[in-house]
Amino acid sequence: MEAAAQFFVESPDVVYGPEAIEAQYEYRTTRVSREGGVLKVHPTSTRFTFRTARQVPRLGVMLVGWGGNNGSTLTAAVLANRLRLSWPTRSGRKLEQIRRDIRDFRSSAGLDKVIVLWTANTERFCEVIPGLNDTAENLLRTIELGLEVSPSTLFAVASILEGCAFLNGSPQNTLVP
Repeated sequence: MEAAAQFFVESPDVVYGPEAIEAQYEYRTTRVSREGGVLKVHPTSTRFTFRTARQVPRLGVMLVGWGGNNGSTLTAAVLANRLRLSWPTRSGRKLEQIRRDIRDFRSSAGLDKVIVLWTANTERFCEVIPGLNDTAENLLRTIELGLEVSPSTLFAVASILEGCAFLNGSPQNTLVP
């Protein structure tokens, strides 16, 4: 079959608009519960709406880290020691710097959208502490207070606040276990 310049999906679940294509999708699965000595299987479904912009944006990807587990940590430590560098880490300063970096990247490259891809180190999880990191509001307050938040979480929050997608390429949970 020869390549085509365009294609269309003919389905009652797909609507083509001038700005976007919207598709309805029903995800079906099962949930199993035990009631006494009996296993019960319950069909479940969740309806999703996927929206895809029709105009392909100028897109940039920010890669965070050297793409390995320890390389970026070692390189940063050696350079920081050699140059006698230190970073203020309290009261949300890191979050604001990351947000500035994302905005600068978007602006300097003339991008419409940015995807932030975490390729840096694998982190230990942060403890789940009720009132600190159990909701979005509490997580923002925790960052502002300078309490324990993993670096990947800071990048995820900055990405969300800047309207960017965030992908964690390391084998840990970005937020909490």
